[in-house]
Amino acid sequence: MEAAGICAQHRLDDCPVPSKYLTHSHDSYEIFLALSGGGWFQAADSRYPLAPGDVMLLRCGEPHRLLVCEGEPVEYLYVQFVREVLPPEPGVQEAVGALFDNRDQGTLNRHQLAQEPLAFLQMCMQRLADISSGNAREQSLTYIRPILQELFRHGNPLAGEPCAARTDDARGTALFERVAEYISAHFAEIKDLRFVPEVFRYSTVYVNSLFRERIGVSIWQYVLRRRIDYACDLMLNGMSTGQAALACGFEDYSTFYRIFCKNYGMTPSACKHSGQKPRLRPSQR
Repeated sequence: MEAAGICAQHRLDDCPVPSKYLTHSHDSYEIFLALSGGGWFQAADSRYPLAPGDVMLLRCGEPHRLLVCEGEPVEYLYVQFVREVLPPEPGVQEAVGALFDNRDQGTLNRHQLAQEPLAFLQMCMQRLADISSGNAREQSLTYIRPILQELFRHGNPLAGEPCAARTDDARGTALFERVAEYISAHFAEIKDLRFVPEVFRYSTVYVNSLFRERIGVSIWQYVLRRRIDYACDLMLNGMSTGQAALACGFEDYSTFYRIFCKNYGMTPSACKHSGQKPRLRPSQR
Protein backbone atom coordinates (compact mmCIF):
# COMPACT_ATOMS: atom_id res chain seq x y z
CA MET A 1 0.00 0.00 0.00
CA GLU A 2 1.19 3.50 -0.86
CA ALA A 3 -0.62 6.74 -0.14
CA ALA A 4 0.50 10.32 0.30
CA GLY A 5 2.97 10.23 3.16
CA ILE A 6 2.40 6.55 4.03
CA CYS A 7 3.87 3.31 2.64
CA ALA A 8 3.43 -0.24 3.92
CA GLN A 9 4.81 -3.44 2.40
CA HIS A 10 4.99 -7.18 3.14
CA ARG A 11 8.21 -8.62 1.69
CA LEU A 12 9.51 -12.18 1.29
CA ASP A 13 12.99 -12.74 -0.14
CA ASP A 14 13.57 -16.46 -0.73
CA CYS A 15 17.24 -16.08 -1.61
CA PRO A 16 18.62 -12.79 -0.29
CA VAL A 17 21.94 -11.38 -1.46
CA PRO A 18 23.61 -9.11 1.13
CA SER A 19 24.88 -6.64 -1.48
CA LYS A 20 21.27 -5.79 -2.40
CA TYR A 21 20.50 -4.63 1.13
CA LEU A 22 22.33 -1.32 1.12
CA THR A 23 22.76 1.24 3.88
CA HIS A 24 20.15 3.96 3.32
CA SER A 25 18.02 6.59 5.04
CA HIS A 26 14.85 8.48 4.18
CA ASP A 27 12.77 11.48 5.21
CA SER A 28 10.17 9.38 6.98
CA TYR A 29 9.75 7.26 10.09
CA GLU A 30 9.89 3.48 9.70
CA ILE A 31 8.54 0.54 11.69
CA PHE A 32 10.15 -2.75 10.64
CA LEU A 33 8.78 -6.09 11.87
CA ALA A 34 10.81 -9.27 11.29
CA LEU A 35 8.54 -12.24 10.46
CA SER A 36 11.02 -15.00 9.64
CA GLY A 37 14.71 -15.49 9.11
CA GLY A 38 17.53 -14.15 11.22
CA GLY A 39 20.62 -12.02 10.96
CA TRP A 40 21.35 -8.54 12.17
CA PHE A 41 20.01 -5.03 11.71
CA GLN A 42 22.32 -2.00 11.55
CA ALA A 43 21.04 1.40 12.68
CA ALA A 44 23.54 4.27 12.55
CA ASP A 45 26.52 3.21 14.68
CA SER A 46 24.82 0.22 16.32
CA ARG A 47 23.79 -3.24 15.26
CA TYR A 48 21.15 -5.50 16.72
CA PRO A 49 20.55 -9.26 16.58
CA LEU A 50 17.30 -9.81 14.71
CA ALA A 51 14.84 -12.63 15.36
CA PRO A 52 11.22 -13.19 14.25
CA GLY A 53 8.97 -10.87 16.21
CA ASP A 54 11.60 -8.16 16.71
CA VAL A 55 10.59 -4.61 15.81
CA MET A 56 13.07 -2.00 14.59
CA LEU A 57 12.19 1.69 14.79
CA LEU A 58 14.01 4.19 12.54
CA ARG A 59 13.70 7.94 12.80
CA CYS A 60 13.95 10.36 9.86
CA GLY A 61 17.44 10.47 8.38
CA GLU A 62 18.72 7.55 10.45
CA PRO A 63 20.98 5.36 8.25
CA HIS A 64 20.10 1.69 8.50
CA ARG A 65 20.51 -1.65 6.80
CA LEU A 66 19.16 -5.18 7.11
CA LEU A 67 22.16 -7.52 7.38
CA VAL A 68 20.88 -10.72 5.82
CA CYS A 69 22.53 -14.13 5.63
CA GLU A 70 23.12 -15.03 1.99
CA GLY A 71 20.66 -17.61 0.71
CA GLU A 72 18.63 -17.77 3.95
CA PRO A 73 15.00 -16.65 3.34
CA VAL A 74 13.85 -13.54 5.15
CA GLU A 75 10.33 -12.15 5.54
CA TYR A 76 9.26 -8.86 7.06
CA LEU A 77 6.68 -6.10 7.20
CA TYR A 78 7.46 -2.42 7.23
CA VAL A 79 5.53 0.83 7.50
CA GLN A 80 6.94 4.24 6.57
CA PHE A 81 5.16 7.51 7.28
CA VAL A 82 5.76 11.23 7.69
CA ARG A 83 4.60 13.12 10.74
CA GLU A 84 2.33 15.43 8.75
CA VAL A 85 -0.13 12.62 7.99
CA LEU A 86 -0.67 11.66 11.64
CA PRO A 87 -3.77 12.82 13.52
CA PRO A 88 -2.96 15.75 15.86
CA GLU A 89 -3.96 13.78 18.92
CA PRO A 90 -1.80 14.19 22.05
CA GLY A 91 -1.50 10.42 22.53
CA VAL A 92 -0.29 9.82 18.97
CA GLN A 93 2.15 12.73 19.01
CA GLU A 94 3.49 11.64 22.40
CA ALA A 95 4.07 8.12 21.08
CA VAL A 96 6.06 9.40 18.07
CA GLY A 97 8.18 11.59 20.31
CA ALA A 98 8.96 8.79 22.75
CA LEU A 99 9.55 6.07 20.13
CA PHE A 100 11.48 8.06 17.54
CA ASP A 101 12.41 11.66 18.27
CA ASN A 102 13.49 11.70 21.91
CA ARG A 103 16.54 9.49 21.45
CA ASP A 104 19.88 9.64 19.70
CA GLN A 105 20.47 7.89 16.38
CA GLY A 106 21.41 4.24 16.75
CA THR A 107 20.08 3.93 20.32
CA LEU A 108 17.16 1.81 21.50
CA ASN A 109 16.03 0.94 17.96
CA ARG A 110 15.05 -2.63 18.75
CA HIS A 111 11.75 -3.30 20.54
CA GLN A 112 10.23 -6.55 21.76
CA LEU A 113 6.61 -7.18 22.67
CA ALA A 114 4.77 -9.94 24.48
CA GLN A 115 2.86 -12.44 22.34
CA GLU A 116 -0.59 -10.81 22.45
CA PRO A 117 0.41 -7.21 21.65
CA LEU A 118 2.85 -8.51 19.02
CA ALA A 119 0.05 -10.44 17.29
CA PHE A 120 -2.13 -7.33 17.32
CA LEU A 121 0.72 -5.19 15.95
CA GLN A 122 1.38 -7.67 13.13
CA MET A 123 -2.31 -7.77 12.24
CA CYS A 124 -2.48 -3.96 11.98
CA MET A 125 0.68 -3.74 9.89
CA GLN A 126 -0.52 -6.51 7.56
CA ARG A 127 -3.89 -4.85 7.05
CA LEU A 128 -2.14 -1.59 6.35
CA ALA A 129 0.01 -3.32 3.72
CA ASP A 130 -3.12 -4.88 2.15
CA ILE A 131 -4.99 -1.60 1.64
CA SER A 132 -5.48 -0.89 -2.05
CA SER A 133 -8.70 1.13 -2.43
CA GLY A 134 -9.05 4.76 -3.44
CA ASN A 135 -9.33 6.11 0.10
CA ALA A 136 -6.09 4.44 1.16
CA ARG A 137 -4.94 7.39 3.22
CA GLU A 138 -8.11 7.52 5.32
CA GLN A 139 -8.03 3.76 5.89
CA SER A 140 -4.35 3.79 6.76
CA LEU A 141 -4.90 6.23 9.63
CA THR A 142 -7.20 3.63 11.18
CA TYR A 143 -4.16 1.36 11.62
CA ILE A 144 -1.34 3.87 12.13
CA ARG A 145 -2.87 5.02 15.43
CA PRO A 146 -3.06 1.58 17.14
CA ILE A 147 0.36 0.56 15.76
CA LEU A 148 2.01 3.54 17.44
CA GLN A 149 0.02 3.19 20.64
CA GLU A 150 0.76 -0.53 20.92
CA LEU A 151 4.48 0.06 20.58
CA PHE A 152 4.39 2.97 23.03
CA ARG A 153 2.49 1.04 25.69
CA HIS A 154 3.93 -2.45 25.35
CA GLY A 155 7.27 -2.20 23.51
CA ASN A 156 10.41 -3.03 25.46
CA PRO A 157 13.33 -0.99 23.99
CA LEU A 158 16.68 -2.76 23.80
CA ALA A 159 20.16 -1.35 23.23
CA GLY A 160 22.42 -2.57 20.45
CA GLU A 161 26.15 -3.03 20.25
CA PRO A 162 28.76 -0.85 18.50
CA CYS A 163 28.86 -1.58 14.79
CA ALA A 164 32.36 -2.39 13.59
CA ALA A 165 31.45 -1.40 10.05
CA ARG A 166 30.77 2.22 11.04
CA THR A 167 31.96 3.16 14.50
CA ASP A 168 32.09 6.92 14.05
CA ASP A 169 31.70 9.75 11.61
CA ALA A 170 35.12 9.01 10.13
CA ARG A 171 33.53 6.08 8.28
CA GLY A 172 31.08 8.41 6.56
CA THR A 173 33.87 10.85 5.78
CA ALA A 174 35.99 8.09 4.24
CA LEU A 175 33.08 6.99 2.04
CA PHE A 176 32.39 10.57 0.99
CA GLU A 177 36.03 11.05 0.01
CA ARG A 178 36.10 7.81 -1.99
CA VAL A 179 33.00 8.80 -3.96
CA ALA A 180 34.31 12.33 -4.53
CA GLU A 181 37.61 10.94 -5.83
CA TYR A 182 35.77 8.59 -8.18
CA ILE A 183 33.66 11.46 -9.53
CA SER A 184 36.77 13.59 -10.09
CA ALA A 185 38.24 10.80 -12.21
CA HIS A 186 35.08 9.86 -14.14
CA PHE A 187 32.77 12.92 -14.22
CA ALA A 188 32.74 13.16 -18.01
CA GLU A 189 31.47 9.60 -18.43
CA ILE A 190 28.96 9.45 -15.54
CA LYS A 191 25.45 9.45 -17.04
CA ASP A 192 23.39 8.75 -13.90
CA LEU A 193 23.80 7.75 -10.26
CA ARG A 194 23.72 3.99 -10.73
CA PHE A 195 27.47 3.99 -10.19
CA VAL A 196 26.95 4.62 -6.46
CA PRO A 197 25.45 1.22 -5.51
CA GLU A 198 27.33 -0.59 -8.27
CA VAL A 199 30.79 0.66 -7.28
CA PHE A 200 30.45 1.44 -3.56
CA ARG A 201 27.66 -0.91 -2.41
CA TYR A 202 25.79 1.86 -0.61
CA SER A 203 22.43 3.34 -1.53
CA THR A 204 22.28 6.60 -3.44
CA VAL A 205 20.02 8.11 -0.76
CA TYR A 206 22.58 7.50 1.98
CA VAL A 207 25.61 8.74 0.01
CA ASN A 208 23.58 11.73 -1.12
CA SER A 209 23.02 12.63 2.54
CA LEU A 210 26.80 12.51 3.11
CA PHE A 211 27.36 15.00 0.28
CA ARG A 212 24.67 17.38 1.50
CA GLU A 213 25.99 17.24 5.07
CA ARG A 214 29.60 17.93 4.06
CA ILE A 215 29.46 20.28 1.06
CA GLY A 216 25.80 21.32 0.80
CA VAL A 217 25.06 19.83 -2.63
CA SER A 218 23.76 16.53 -3.94
CA ILE A 219 25.93 13.93 -5.68
CA TRP A 220 24.60 14.95 -9.10
CA GLN A 221 25.17 18.64 -8.39
CA TYR A 222 28.75 17.75 -7.48
CA VAL A 223 29.16 15.85 -10.78
CA LEU A 224 27.85 18.86 -12.70
CA ARG A 225 30.14 21.26 -10.84
CA ARG A 226 33.18 19.12 -11.62
CA ARG A 227 32.14 19.17 -15.28
CA ILE A 228 31.78 22.93 -15.59
CA ASP A 229 34.97 23.48 -13.59
CA TYR A 230 36.83 21.41 -16.15
CA ALA A 231 35.03 23.20 -18.97
CA CYS A 232 36.29 26.54 -17.60
CA ASP A 233 39.85 25.30 -17.69
CA LEU A 234 39.45 24.10 -21.28
CA MET A 235 37.90 27.37 -22.50
CA LEU A 236 40.52 29.51 -20.77
CA ASN A 237 43.15 27.39 -22.55
CA GLY A 238 41.67 28.19 -25.97
CA MET A 239 38.98 25.54 -26.57
CA SER A 240 35.64 26.71 -27.95
CA THR A 241 32.60 26.69 -25.65
CA GLY A 242 30.90 23.98 -27.69
CA GLN A 243 33.94 21.72 -27.69
CA ALA A 244 34.39 22.24 -23.94
CA ALA A 245 30.78 21.24 -23.32
CA LEU A 246 31.28 17.95 -25.16
CA ALA A 247 34.65 17.27 -23.58
CA CYS A 248 33.31 17.54 -20.04
CA GLY A 249 30.36 15.21 -20.60
CA PHE A 250 27.41 17.32 -21.76
CA GLU A 251 25.57 15.86 -24.72
CA ASP A 252 23.83 19.11 -25.73
CA TYR A 253 24.99 22.70 -25.46
CA SER A 254 21.71 24.08 -24.08
CA THR A 255 22.02 21.96 -20.93
CA PHE A 256 25.64 23.00 -20.50
CA TYR A 257 24.74 26.67 -21.00
CA ARG A 258 21.91 26.55 -18.43
CA ILE A 259 23.96 24.77 -15.75
CA PHE A 260 27.00 26.98 -16.34
CA CYS A 261 24.96 30.18 -15.95
CA LYS A 262 23.16 28.86 -12.88
CA ASN A 263 26.40 27.97 -11.08
CA TYR A 264 28.64 30.84 -12.23
CA GLY A 265 26.19 33.69 -12.87
CA MET A 266 27.66 34.31 -16.34
CA THR A 267 27.58 32.71 -19.78
CA PRO A 268 30.29 30.35 -21.06
CA SER A 269 31.27 32.92 -23.72
CA ALA A 270 31.62 35.67 -21.11
CA CYS A 271 33.84 33.38 -19.07
CA LYS A 272 36.03 32.60 -22.07
CA HIS A 273 36.41 36.25 -23.02
CA SER A 274 37.10 37.37 -19.44
CA GLY A 275 40.25 35.29 -19.26
CA GLN A 276 39.56 34.51 -15.60
CA LYS A 277 37.91 31.61 -13.84
CA PRO A 278 34.68 32.74 -12.14
CA ARG A 279 33.65 31.83 -8.62
CA LEU A 280 30.91 29.30 -8.01
CA ARG A 281 27.72 30.71 -6.58
CA PRO A 282 26.85 29.52 -3.03
CA SER A 283 24.84 26.28 -3.06
CA GLN A 284 21.09 26.55 -2.64
CA ARG A 285 20.08 24.24 0.20
